[in-house]
Amino acid sequence: MRGVTRESYSSDFEYSVRGSERARSVRVRISVTGDVEVVVPAGFDRSRIPSIVARHEPSIAAARARIHAQRLAVGTADDTSAPPARLLLRALDEDWTIAWTHDPARPARLALAGTGRLHAVADVESLDSWAGALRAWLVDRAKHRLIPWTEERADRLAMPVSTVRVRCQRSRWGSYSIRGTLSLNAQLLFLPRRLAEYVIVHELCHAVHLDHSPAFWRLVAAHVPHADALRAEMRSAWSYVPSWIAARR
Repeated sequence: MRGVTRESYSSDFEYSVRGSERARSVRVRISVTGDVEVVVPAGFDRSRIPSIVARHEPSIAAARARIHAQRLAVGTADDTSAPPARLLLRALDEDWTIAWTHDPARPARLALAGTGRLHAVADVESLDSWAGALRAWLVDRAKHRLIPWTEERADRLAMPVSTVRVRCQRSRWGSYSIRGTLSLNAQLLFLPRRLAEYVIVHELCHAVHLDHSPAFWRLVAAHVPHADALRAEMRSAWSYVPSWIAARR
């Protein structure tokens, strides 16, 4: 049972229902953008789901309010009904303005239109179209900037890395494989530079310790000033990421 269905509940929010063969009990999950997902075991009676969600409504509302407040504080509580006119990449200290041309007949894309300016062509009435174009541009920008940044830090810290890859991931900021491949999330560009730097060095330290042992955390602290404070700050780092990144229609 792997399908995802969309259900309506109350006047405040909707939730999706996902069947999982690994789940042993019902779980209510809230994404970094405030979307609600109910994960149920195989064979679960779905007629019971509304009452389960009802019991969780106070905690769901509180979590969604907290996420919205965090996004308001950093200016990412955007409306996904229309494409953004601005793209703030804090890690690079870049502030891009975007001029959109509505053209459903042409492939969606973004192109440089001058210093700090982008011109975008997309179906501006389709979230999949314009958000897809933004994600593609973000990944390309991240490849050009995050890969050299990471390679420079690897050389400086004498940490072995065979390959650096960049993708637009939903749940992980980065990873390091036993083969020396370091993967980074393109969404790091939305974070303040200090947090993006922390993630890069964190993943590089896995070249020495693949686990999260005390020795690993000591190594991170040796290379990152105020590592504990940055680690704590990373818990709410997703609030810097615009809502359209994860949105789908």
